[in-house]
Amino acid sequence: MNLTRAAVDAAYFARVATLHPDSATGGDGDSEAAMATLNQARATLADPQKRAESLLTIQNPAMARTEIPLDPSFLMEFMEVREAVDEAIQSRDGEALTRWSDWVVAQRADLLASTSRAFASGDHRVVRSLLNQWRYVERLAETLRDAVGGGWR
Repeated sequence: MNLTRAAVDAAYFARVATLHPDSATGGDGDSEAAMATLNQARATLADPQKRAESLLTIQNPAMARTEIPLDPSFLMEFMEVREAVDEAIQSRDGEALTRWSDWVVAQRADLLASTSRAFASGDHRVVRSLLNQWRYVERLAETLRDAVGGGWR
């Protein structure tokens, strides 16, 4: 779970070099299919949420498909956050939108750390619950990105 973007990119480029038709290993006719698979793997591994979903599917396929109800306190907090974000969007309050964008970045970092700890302890139920919360945060990130424009993180 604890991969860096640099590690993902290094492994990706090392494998790409072996698939290239001009390489010593001589990429063959299956190079295009292998590149498509490699590109998909890179996209999954580079995105911590997608990486966690994939890892959960590998480690515990049944839990990966299980819906776990969200904690009511999380839902209440998130409803309040969502209302505040919607208000900031409506009023075009750039300062508030920046604060909420920063909040999303912090939530992502917290969720990544918590999910990593849950994987390390082998608690897939907690992983599933955290990934459910993460989906809410990512939807809010999309809303903010749409409101602020494409330059947002």
